[in-house]
Amino acid sequence: MSHCLVFDAASDGDGIEIVSRLIDFRRVCGTWLHEVYRAATNTLIMRDYSTGAFLDWEGNIRVGPLEVLEALTRGGSTDAGK
Repeated sequence: MSHCLVFDAASDGDGIEIVSRLIDFRRVCGTWLHEVYRAATNTLIMRDYSTGAFLDWEGNIRVGPLEVLEALTRGGSTDAGK
């Protein structure tokens, strides 16, 4: 489920910054806040709330990894791809 609020439009050539963080989590699901900013002016363009389940590589629902959840709630990097 997702809930998106659009405040302004980005124009061709605009640089944007996307900020995502986990704002609520339960044992096997969480809600993420995604915000898109126009980089030059730091103007908020869009805000999205997305709720989803934590899955393993086979697509099975599982408990979210604690170290990742803690990093995401702080807004830090998880280095998940390394």
